[in-house]
Amino acid sequence: MLIAITGDGHCDERSRFDEWKRIHDWMADDWRARGIRLVLNAGDLYERRSTPDERNAMAAWVRKVGQFAEQVIIRGNHDVMHDLLLLSQLDTEHEVRVLEHPEVVCTRDASYGRVLVACMPWPRKAGVLAHAAQLGLGSEGAELLAHEALQQILRGLGDQMDSEGDLLPRILLSHAMVRAAVTSVGQPLVGCDMEVGLEDLRLARADIYALGHVHMPQLFAGKPGSGLDGMHGRAGDVFYTGSPRRTAFGEIESKSYVLYDTETKTWERIETPCAPMILLTSEWNDRSFDFSGDDFADLGPIEPRTEIRFRFTCASEQRGGAMHAAEQLKKEWLALGAASVVIEAQTLTTSTVKAPEVAEAHGLPDKLDAMWRLREEDVSSSRRGRLLDKLTTIEAELP
Repeated sequence: MLIAITGDGHCDERSRFDEWKRIHDWMADDWRARGIRLVLNAGDLYERRSTPDERNAMAAWVRKVGQFAEQVIIRGNHDVMHDLLLLSQLDTEHEVRVLEHPEVVCTRDASYGRVLVACMPWPRKAGVLAHAAQLGLGSEGAELLAHEALQQILRGLGDQMDSEGDLLPRILLSHAMVRAAVTSVGQPLVGCDMEVGLEDLRLARADIYALGHVHMPQLFAGKPGSGLDGMHGRAGDVFYTGSPRRTAFGEIESKSYVLYDTETKTWERIETPCAPMILLTSEWNDRSFDFSGDDFADLGPIEPRTEIRFRFTCASEQRGGAMHAAEQLKKEWLALGAASVVIEAQTLTTSTVKAPEVAEAHGLPDKLDAMWRLREEDVSSSRRGRLLDKLTTIEAELP
């Protein structure tokens, strides 16, 4: 039996909504073609409390998947309580189950094999700490209580799966923060709410441990905390599914969903055709941009739907020339096929001494001409006239 596992789709009508629809429709079509009969979703279906348009889009997608596969969905930290329950009420050919609390579910359709899914949605530390406060525990006692409660939940999920028998495949599906996980930019995440260790997760005694929350696909193998971006693996592995699309410019890694085969007990990542998002950074050096510290030279032919964010720094007095050059680059990238280009300029305030040529010039017209010659700017006569008129008016109004 083949199982598709995904998560962290972050449906958001205010941010690249069409890309969300395109990638999720692609996954549904790919799953149908592969004969997928069970889809597991590790949470963060929405970015925040859902809007009517987001709910309609999500319902349409869940119905599409429900034509050929059962679905098990758990709540992520971005999903508002009870916001996902509507999906379980949809009229679909195959059942859709939404879990907001820890529970073990078993697939209904025995014709393609039964599977046990131990579901652990995003653990709510606030509830545990509130209980600890009622018991009069201090901060250290509350933290210990929260961790012990989480361990008891995972151990209990394992016990529930034991009671169902030893022959069925067992999967832990969770939205959680694993200690020492890394983000898309390689930064370890520390001090997060309700961190769990690999030794905690293994209390559930599952065949594989599929996690949502961190968008960077990673496999935890060997000693606890060694996060590796693995493209395939086997039973016993703990891994983040990663997001199926890029939700920010910092997510430069390839995106995918996970395909798990219960017969061979192996899994692999299936890359999704999501739009590239490229962040270019540079400094303006008087006459040109310096891309020596970026991957600009590797930009090459621009893939369809590519989104580019161009962020540069320049001296405040050089902003005009830098912006003009940036706009020219934008036109070139759009002509090469980029879907969008966003320019972000960061000006650096500098203290400068007036150049001798400008200092020695007499009157506004001569000073402006001297400044433009120093900057090697070609200013049209019409622009020169407009600026002189404005400056003359301002100078006349000064006390």
